[in-house]
Amino acid sequence: MDTERLGIDPSGIGQNGGEEGKEMNAQHPPNKDWILQFAEDFKKKAQLGDGYQVVTPKVLVDVDNLRLDGNNYGIWRYNMNEHVLDNLRGVLYGPRPSFVVETEASVEEIARSMAAEQKWNEDDALCFHTILNHLSDDLFLHYSKRRKETSAKQLWDELKLRFGGHESRVQKYMEFHLLEEEEPMWEQAEEMDSMFLGLVEYDKMAIDEEFNVNAIISKLPPSWEDVRIELMREEHLPVTKLIHRLKVEQQSRIN
Repeated sequence: MDTERLGIDPSGIGQNGGEEGKEMNAQHPPNKDWILQFAEDFKKKAQLGDGYQVVTPKVLVDVDNLRLDGNNYGIWRYNMNEHVLDNLRGVLYGPRPSFVVETEASVEEIARSMAAEQKWNEDDALCFHTILNHLSDDLFLHYSKRRKETSAKQLWDELKLRFGGHESRVQKYMEFHLLEEEEPMWEQAEEMDSMFLGLVEYDKMAIDEEFNVNAIISKLPPSWEDVRIELMREEHLPVTKLIHRLKVEQQSRIN
């Protein structure tokens, strides 16, 4: 297996370019950046098997041997970009260059173009095999069979599409903002609640309704600050009741 992982055949390069609260005791809720708090909470939810546990184990990882297993895409991608691929990243971020020369090109220009193309092909092959060498055994066996028609960038993008969906959904939920100039506030809250349900159902994230309610309330715009303070004082506020309250408030502001 290790011998196969280290084998590099630049001649087999693919020619496709391919395209990364609870009730408040104080008179007013604390002035807290809830988005940062949500980011901290998400980071503490380390995926173990099919679920998440609240505390992330402190484990020292050998970055040179960190392999993608399907559950660690975020840290794997960061590690590959920062510590492994080094000067090979050029073949991952951008289309395959054109090495066509004019008919009237000189011998020197043709030679430079051929040398540049050979260098790019060698970098692409090396990058492809470097990525393969940092996959789990099962993933390695699956993707190593496709070298003839797959470039390093195509492999990189496919891994992102297959395993990076969770990170993008979490980021979209965390960065969602309720904007006054957009559609009605309660409809935006429904959209955010839909994202939350997706994280629970498809990503198996162990986050409860109270977390989602606090997230929605915290993202209300400054002009809704009085509403936010009132809602944060509620001891029990289901998301359906929250959305109804926002709808009533929206209608009262229009009238």
